[in-house]
Amino acid sequence: MTVDSLFKFHLGLLPPQAVTEDSNRLAVAYFAICGLELSGALPDVRPDILNSWARTVALNLVDYMAFRGSWSMNVGAPCVYDCPDIMGTLFALQVLTLLARRGSCDANATLQSINTAKTADWLRKCVQPDGSVAARVRDDGTPISEVDLRFTYAACAVQRLLHIDALDGDKIAAYIARCVAFDGGIGAFPGTEGHAGTTFCGLAALRLLDRDLTALPFVSTKRFLLNLQGSGFCGRIGKLEDTCYSFWVGGSLALLEIDRPPASLATEDDFLRRTEDKLTGGHSPHPDGQPDVMHSCLALAALALRENRFDPLTSLPTRDTT
Repeated sequence: MTVDSLFKFHLGLLPPQAVTEDSNRLAVAYFAICGLELSGALPDVRPDILNSWARTVALNLVDYMAFRGSWSMNVGAPCVYDCPDIMGTLFALQVLTLLARRGSCDANATLQSINTAKTADWLRKCVQPDGSVAARVRDDGTPISEVDLRFTYAACAVQRLLHIDALDGDKIAAYIARCVAFDGGIGAFPGTEGHAGTTFCGLAALRLLDRDLTALPFVSTKRFLLNLQGSGFCGRIGKLEDTCYSFWVGGSLALLEIDRPPASLATEDDFLRRTEDKLTGGHSPHPDGQPDVMHSCLALAALALRENRFDPLTSLPTRDTT
């Protein structure tokens, strides 16, 4: 088994260790298809298979407006569990964009079918009065999910991918500024500690909103990010190093246009080699762990960032990946 096989395996029946992600099938599809693109294997996939993947994604399009996170959430009747989801919508658009680049006519057709005016209205409802973003909302904009910067980033990326103007950039940027912690990291919401993942989300959202990152405590944020490295990177000071943070920290530094010293890159390379499974392919979160589709994709994305082959704003490989 190779890493390409690992990615393809997750596009069919989920392996036993991943069945708990059935309600997040579009997330799994994104990591698998993005991984195939980064590994150079997606161009070799037959067009009929690309189209079948695109049709599966299209099953989750709700009211030609936005996407639910998984077809398993389609219960056949309106309810709070079967409604558009901000993360599901981003993952769907990312997958369809990748498939359309590789010639999938069904992916193009689904993208063309989206009523972007309705999508813009829905995005505005997802933005709460304080500038935060909810993953799912009722028709009146009342949130039916938690709010944090993951969803803020997703809303801004959806706006960029669909080329619409839906969000109040000043309102959202002010909210992100309130999420900056004392150490320069950015938390999930105001008053929480800085975290590598939400720091990436905050920085990327600000860039997607065309905001100047120099308004942030630049030196403190840089120091926060670089101090997360031992051999690999961790999400918070004192926590375990994890493969995925090579991307979240690497992407944050790329957004801040900070070049890393060669010693930092070499140390990270050693960590990524130790999390790579030489027998089955792919990367696990920690050395000697079991590889999974998310960490395998993010390891490749972290390496692609160094060569400008991955766009941290849209979290998509650049067009000249292969």
